[in-house]
Amino acid sequence: MQRLNPKVAYLGCPVRTGWSSHVVVVQVLYTLWKPELIFHGVRVENLDGDFRNWPYTEGLLWVLEDGQELRIWQECRQRPRIIDGEADCEIEEIVGHYQAQSGPVYYAIKWVGYECPTWELEDDLHGYSQLLTQYCRHLPTRF
Repeated sequence: MQRLNPKVAYLGCPVRTGWSSHVVVVQVLYTLWKPELIFHGVRVENLDGDFRNWPYTEGLLWVLEDGQELRIWQECRQRPRIIDGEADCEIEEIVGHYQAQSGPVYYAIKWVGYECPTWELEDDLHGYSQLLTQYCRHLPTRF
């Protein structure tokens, strides 16, 4: 069976969330294949005019591809808590990063003991500066 290219196949696809029925994929940034699970780190847009539960028109999410739809993985609600720059569990891997047009940098973090990665603001990860530096050293340089 041939896999679809998620960067193209999921553009404009709806994402099932608990806060809006009008969240759509704008860009697929990363894909993480786990045994029997496929997660996509995506940039989404909320087309719903009612932003009571999610006040942003754009955002970053990790969604699960379950063969029928893209949806939020339940673990995202029970994500690690970051207090004073450190989380209550270990980082397994830095999967990737995204810099918003407004400037902030977000890191895609795979945590030990969690299936789904999370997006974390760089400023909240100051306790992991060595890991972030090591990740950045391996990025291709741009000219």
